[in-house]
Amino acid sequence: MKKCISGLLALWLTASVGFASESLFSVTTVNPYQFKNGKIVSFDYNQNSQAELFLYDLSSASKTLVPLYGTTKPYFLISAFNGDEIVYVNYNYTNKFYIDYYNLETKESKRIVFDGAYKEFIWCADDKIVWIDYRNLGPTSTNSEVYSYNLETGVESRITNDTYYQANAVAGGKYIAWVEYHNNKYGNIVLFNSETRQTTFVDPVNFHQDKPILYGDFLVWEDYRNTGADENNVDIFLYDIVNKEVREISTESGYQGNPFIDQSIIVWDDYKNDNTDSDITSFDLKSNDYASVTAKSVFESISQKQGNDYVWIEIANNVINYMHDVRIPATVQDVTSTVPASIYLAAYPNPFNPALNIQFSSDERPLDLSIYNITGAKIHQFNLSHLLPGQQTLQWQPNNLPSGNYYIKLITASQQEVRKVMLIK
Repeated sequence: MKKCISGLLALWLTASVGFASESLFSVTTVNPYQFKNGKIVSFDYNQNSQAELFLYDLSSASKTLVPLYGTTKPYFLISAFNGDEIVYVNYNYTNKFYIDYYNLETKESKRIVFDGAYKEFIWCADDKIVWIDYRNLGPTSTNSEVYSYNLETGVESRITNDTYYQANAVAGGKYIAWVEYHNNKYGNIVLFNSETRQTTFVDPVNFHQDKPILYGDFLVWEDYRNTGADENNVDIFLYDIVNKEVREISTESGYQGNPFIDQSIIVWDDYKNDNTDSDITSFDLKSNDYASVTAKSVFESISQKQGNDYVWIEIANNVINYMHDVRIPATVQDVTSTVPASIYLAAYPNPFNPALNIQFSSDERPLDLSIYNITGAKIHQFNLSHLLPGQQTLQWQPNNLPSGNYYIKLITASQQEVRKVMLIK
């Protein structure tokens, strides 16, 4: 069984050898993707606004439609990919959220998780699938659990059993990690050993931790403990599981986030340059060298790597860049640069009923905060005329809307952020 990784796919798909690139594919929306052995799996919408799943081979510039299980047409898909096998959550209009499977070699298509409760954050590594599951909703609508499925044995397991909200579950080897929210303010990283069945808070602090990634005996995440007066100061931290040591990897001011680790290399989004761009920075755990993977005057984000292959999104031009067999030389980082304008958007509890708290902040004055349904229609717009830059909290209480998914969109002069929420009645 092979490892799976995930991230985001932009409007144009680009491959490159060295720094030369060419456009390969065009898709219509920003979707989840998985990068493995030079291939990407992502969904796109057809002319009937139905979601379809595609395999993109960056080396041969080929695009293949992946057959979906059953006859129900989805409006959204999230998937995981290990090189030969694809697993995905089928979001359809029956409000049943199953996990289905497709084997690229044998062409086998089947359903592997039959419970229809809402699911999100699916991730696959080695022989494990992990996801966040809402089948055990209790008195509080914030209760969600981590589940796993073994592709070799076909055994499904419930990993957590408490009343907290769990998010961003990932797996690697014998470990599973996720973010557990003790309250509505912050979450901490939790590590689970599938052999010993032991659960441990990696580095419990009274500040938010997010987006864990596992590789071997290492765990990385983005950490907000050094925020202080600068609400946008986010750093990359690493946990050595064997030696039980926590290490701060990035120390610059500004946002350092969306980490990924492969072999001894950590890569992440680096917003330290100025407010007009972000770059991809790497750190080698063996040599302790920092390196600039990219240095262009555009926003670049959500990087991943496998061996000497790198993938990242060039946001300004809506392309995903792919560099094959590249050795990035170490460089000295400039730590005296300006912090860019940053934006933050969160919503809780999620799922919710009857009211949703929307928390947001930005260096710039917020221009628009609106709610959209799954068709893209705006159903509510907040009055922001009295608000200044900084952290704010508003409440939304829909009275006559049906259960389902809704989207919150925050817009400032230079950026925008979207969050998906679920109303359950």
